[in-house]
Amino acid sequence: GKALGVANIVSQDGQRAIAVVGQDLPPSGHYVLWLRNGSKVKFLGFFPPVTSKGTSAGRLQGLVAAPPDLTSYKEMLVTREPSSTPKQPTQIVLQGSLGG
Repeated sequence: GKALGVANIVSQDGQRAIAVVGQDLPPSGHYVLWLRNGSKVKFLGFFPPVTSKGTSAGRLQGLVAAPPDLTSYKEMLVTREPSSTPKQPTQIVLQGSLGG
């Protein structure tokens, strides 16, 4: 099936974070969360690895701190990267607009 995901901005003790849950994703340890606005992209961090076995197979779940300039970005991307030091998003698996 096609990968599905939900992202929510959550607030905890005055700190904002982005909570992402995805399903039906291929196993990988290199899923990354980015923010994007046109050609401007910001790397936010890696997710815990997605596995191929067990009850959480294909499931992506993570909480990443939101940057102070969150509102200056229009989109959120989840990508699967070939390396552990990505400079740009390569393979986009999930994307959504940031309602601001």
